[in-house]
Amino acid sequence: MVEARRIVDEFRILKLLKAAPQTTVFHAQNPQTGQLVVLKLLNALGGQPPEENRQRFLRAARTLREAGLPCLPEILDFGVTPDGRAFLVMSFDEGLPLTELEPKTAETVLPLLAGMADCLAGMARAGVVHHNLAPGNVDVIGGGVRLVGLGSAAFLGAGAAGGLMGHSPDWDAFAAPELMDAGLGAGQPPWKADLYSAALVACQALGASVETPGDANPAVVLPETVRTVVADPVGLEEVLATCLRHAPSERRVSLEELAETLRTGGEAAPMPDLADLGVPGPPSKGIAPPPIAEAGPTAEAFDPNRTRPSFTPEELASFVIEEEGEAPVPQGKTGTPDTAPGVRPGPPPLPGEVESVLAEEDLGTVMTPPLSRKPAEEPPAAPVPPEPPPSEDAVGAGPPGTGAGAGAPAPAAAATRVQAGWKVLVSRAGESFERIRAAARPLLDRSVRFVREADRRLLIGVAAGVVLAVILVVVFVVLRGTGGTAGATRQAAEDLVPAVVVVQPESGEAEAPEAPQLDPRLEEARAALDAGDVAAARKTLSALGPEELAAFGEEDRAAYDDLKQALGASARDRAVHELDVGLRRGDIRRLRRAVRALEALPRSELRGVRGLRSKMKRARKALQIHTLLWRAKKAGDDLQVIERAGALLEVLPAYGRATTLRLEAAKSVEARAAEAADRGRHAEALSLLEKEHKLWPQRAGLDAEIGRYRQEVERQRHLDDTLERAQKALDAGDPKRGLTILESITPTGSYVARFQDLQARLRQSLRARDAEAPKVMLQPGFKLRFKKNQDLVIPFLVTDDLGVASVTVHIRRKGERNYREVPLHHASGDHWPLKLTPQLHGNTTVELFVTATDGSGHTGSLGTAQRPLKVLRKRWYQK
Repeated sequence: MVEARRIVDEFRILKLLKAAPQTTVFHAQNPQTGQLVVLKLLNALGGQPPEENRQRFLRAARTLREAGLPCLPEILDFGVTPDGRAFLVMSFDEGLPLTELEPKTAETVLPLLAGMADCLAGMARAGVVHHNLAPGNVDVIGGGVRLVGLGSAAFLGAGAAGGLMGHSPDWDAFAAPELMDAGLGAGQPPWKADLYSAALVACQALGASVETPGDANPAVVLPETVRTVVADPVGLEEVLATCLRHAPSERRVSLEELAETLRTGGEAAPMPDLADLGVPGPPSKGIAPPPIAEAGPTAEAFDPNRTRPSFTPEELASFVIEEEGEAPVPQGKTGTPDTAPGVRPGPPPLPGEVESVLAEEDLGTVMTPPLSRKPAEEPPAAPVPPEPPPSEDAVGAGPPGTGAGAGAPAPAAAATRVQAGWKVLVSRAGESFERIRAAARPLLDRSVRFVREADRRLLIGVAAGVVLAVILVVVFVVLRGTGGTAGATRQAAEDLVPAVVVVQPESGEAEAPEAPQLDPRLEEARAALDAGDVAAARKTLSALGPEELAAFGEEDRAAYDDLKQALGASARDRAVHELDVGLRRGDIRRLRRAVRALEALPRSELRGVRGLRSKMKRARKALQIHTLLWRAKKAGDDLQVIERAGALLEVLPAYGRATTLRLEAAKSVEARAAEAADRGRHAEALSLLEKEHKLWPQRAGLDAEIGRYRQEVERQRHLDDTLERAQKALDAGDPKRGLTILESITPTGSYVARFQDLQARLRQSLRARDAEAPKVMLQPGFKLRFKKNQDLVIPFLVTDDLGVASVTVHIRRKGERNYREVPLHHASGDHWPLKLTPQLHGNTTVELFVTATDGSGHTGSLGTAQRPLKVLRKRWYQK
């Protein structure tokens, strides 16, 4: 198959489909099977192609045949001829080029364009690219598309980029920039060149206006006929513009996404990438973020069905300071063995579920920077408050070192009473806690839901307050229920209360442990954020690389996450506010800042903002049209300024500058129209005003001006038509008819000179053709007599070699001296009759003679003034 052979001799050529220096395509037939095929021959300039090109072509052809994509013609055979030409034998399918498809509506074109992108995606998945895509290489067959032009880039391409050597202008117009500059596509997947070409083909098929394709930030504007029928014109324009960027790395759209966007009319358009507007975003895809340290207990510690207290009565009793020595630390509980003597360690948080939820849930975003998130810790142990001076009855009952009984062992009876009272207290506390826990459950549930929307720092304080309030209520209920207990029980209750109350020490004897030191850069960022300098805080955090983040400890990582969250919330809220103000006031600068800031944020932070998607679409569309408006203004295209200013006012009515620019452009167009009209070019003037009216129908006074120009154009059209018909009569050798045609118009302005010139030429031609004078005679046998008070019709016959122009009768009554002229009207043929009425003959003898003139001015006559014809009155006796 791939061996060199003379492939042309094996087929019967039916028709030449394409002939170019490098490509020849035949419609052929296999004489053995009778199958109709397409035979494509590729000829490398300069003789034998490089071996790299040969191998690349063979690999591409083999891959295409094995892929068997239905959107491509079937590859029946391929190889290289002995003279170094590559050939492809493909199935023949009768189709219609996309360029010839009619009607080209969005409903008919978009599914075909989506099929084109799907086909390119299938090729890319198979490991082959097209790199020769143009509208002429997209055929419409049976409601779908079939891509042709295969193999050209593989065989004729230069280097890895596949840019064609000696390519055609059609290919040049739709080729991606990296196919011209191989260095531009280094390190980028080759299918992105097909992505560029597919977007450009789609723009042409949809009739879209493309501003600076291949630029760093191109713009695509769909026509109104398309915008009004597609689901999301802004999204479709954004995706097409992204595909047309100069650098392949900036085309952050896949072929599959382009196909889906085209298929849905922009409804499935992907959100723009974070760097679409040149704003730095989060780490690129494929780089896993550093692990986030847990803050506090995990969510698994929370059991909503648990009804037992978080600790047993025996465990609760172990937190009471004994009369001598240090308080023991219970096994399995939080606490520090080095607690200062005389300090009661605090009990575990009550209930534990609140801390678990606080640590697990995302608390949303806040306007102020949150505090550093740290692992959940127990409240610092509180020192024992100073005891009041002991009374005489209580000597020896206080703790060691107080009163007169300091250091003496407590009596056994007192110890027994304390233990008994404590057991009662603990038993009643357990029962009361169960009742209060059940009553507090709705409050805890509401707190959990509130966690999702409130600030973490505030909720930690609230949760701590709730826990403390529950414990105090427990103690209060217990004390109230044991009001008659012995003094030892009361003393035990008094000992319990300070054990759960957090008291900040006033001296340095029992200070809380200091927070661990954070990374200096985190401290710097926090200080900048506290001072309101968000930019400085963001700059400091962005300077931290992935390696540095991975090396952070749990505390540093938690602080980093909190700072990022605060920055994200602050930036989001400010950007949303800027977006709202910009849309309301028509402030383009605010919109640009807001859009860039919002697109630089992670998408997860934007999902909760109501209406943000529609606002962003509106803002992006306004910014896009604003760019196109000022490009048109800079180019001096007044009509485009009117169009784009009107479009911008529809999106952003408060942008007053668009109103001013549109008015200035309209005045400029109207001035050009008036200048053209002054020079007699009323059609040009009318065309300008009609275009303006189409773009701005509400323009005051425009309809009346257009009506006036239309009348003038119609009059000029009539003059042009008349002069043209007279000229045709002259060309046909009928100058008389040409002169007659000219008599129907009255020229003005620039037409006067044309009229006079044509009239002179017609008369000259008529004189050259008319050599003889007209002949006038009376019809033979007619008698010139009339009856009294009756009419007499005298039949004159007038002939000429070319034609009679006019006939006049000169008449007078007998006895009159002067003749009066009576023009005759042609009846038919040579007949020019005279109707002699009683008013003319006056019932008396009449004398007359006739003169006839032809087109050349020759004159013939019947009778003369000296020898006129006489018309007599008929007497009664005359027959």
